[in-house]
Amino acid sequence: MSLYLLFPYLVLFIFIGFRLIVQNKKMGYVGVYSGFSFGMLVYYVVVPSLVIVNIERIVLENQLYLWFVKEKDTVYFIYSMVLTLFGFVFLNIGYNSTIGSRIHQHRFVDDSRFNQATVLKVFSGFGYFTFIVGGVSFALFLRAFGGVSAALRMAEINRSFATSLSHLVPGRMYLFYVPARLISVSPYLFAVLMFNRRKVSDKVVFVVSFILTIVFYLFNAGKAPLVIFFLSFLIVPAKQIMKKVWMKIVVSGLVMMPLLDVLDELFVFFATGKWEQFQINYPKYVIQFAFPYRNILNVLDMVAKSGLRLGGDFVTAFLNFIPGVNFQRSYEQTSWFFSGDSWRVTGGIPNDAITFAYLQFGLLGVGVVFFVLGRIFSRVDEAVQRLPKGPTKDLVLGTLVLNSFFLVSSSDFEAFLRNNYVTFTLFISLFLLRVRDPVPHLHYSLRKRENMTRF
Repeated sequence: MSLYLLFPYLVLFIFIGFRLIVQNKKMGYVGVYSGFSFGMLVYYVVVPSLVIVNIERIVLENQLYLWFVKEKDTVYFIYSMVLTLFGFVFLNIGYNSTIGSRIHQHRFVDDSRFNQATVLKVFSGFGYFTFIVGGVSFALFLRAFGGVSAALRMAEINRSFATSLSHLVPGRMYLFYVPARLISVSPYLFAVLMFNRRKVSDKVVFVVSFILTIVFYLFNAGKAPLVIFFLSFLIVPAKQIMKKVWMKIVVSGLVMMPLLDVLDELFVFFATGKWEQFQINYPKYVIQFAFPYRNILNVLDMVAKSGLRLGGDFVTAFLNFIPGVNFQRSYEQTSWFFSGDSWRVTGGIPNDAITFAYLQFGLLGVGVVFFVLGRIFSRVDEAVQRLPKGPTKDLVLGTLVLNSFFLVSSSDFEAFLRNNYVTFTLFISLFLLRVRDPVPHLHYSLRKRENMTRF
């Protein structure tokens, strides 16, 4: 493993970084495309560079990086860079090949924004649906568990792969766990409603759903979703009082990495009732973000050992929602590759975007998946740009940008369906807004659009 590998990573950093800056200037704001592209820059370029520089210290922390990173042949490192470049190119082709991308590159005038009544109708419908179904389901689930405190004590066991919820909850009450996830969407939707109308009921439901969501994340999702949840709402006031918010978030995130240890100890405290001391250990922080790099370094060997999945995950992801149905997930293949049969005890390894796509159809899978993602991001960015200015747009955009960033590191299709109800619901809401309130004068020429008054 040579330090000379840093040079091609530097070239890749300049290429992706330059493209990201150019696209942000065209759009005039940081969108979903930017969040995902920045995630690629971090997980596939910056973190690998840090791993190469600190490999000796990292190996002392985790022996897997000796066998699956340090001792890999140079050709694997080169191929990982090729996969990164290939995926990024097809992401941009998909993003810039749609009508939506051509529209939102030319800034909208006010009459292109969604009608406020339409926004309220869509978000209100989804808001009350997610609160009623998710809230009632989560309440019944907690009751079966023995209450909030009992559920939090079992949180670590629930997040492991060593047991199933059916063994922790009596009867079939564990079935309420799937619809209970909807409660995590409600705070976002009711926050939008509060921003656009003054109803006491919206505020009450927001507070209740906000508290229930915190409990849900403490029990189910771990630290990353909880951090995203709080950051999404903090972005709104931050945008009102400061400029270049995303730059400040990135810098703050680097400085406040030790808070990850605080959250780890918080989860242990809920499980054991004991608070342990922690030490700042930056190589350990790098490792926490390095598994996507380790994945793509070994994806050729994964396929050689277990074969391609041929797109089956896009079907079985839905079938696995049926009680009693349990097809293998793609992350199970990856986890078994690195940890063998003990992976359910040591912990699963998520598939990053490139690894998941490659496991489906090889290099072709990377091109197709990233092209489709580019088209989706283009439509979403266009729709977000048409939201009312102010806190509504800031909250929705901030939430989607944060989730698109972390989507790079955890892209298993089934995991997305199960754990990203917020992103999924916001995508559907924006799609419905586009259908109900299409862009006026959609077929005008670009020349006429360019002559519109810019806001």
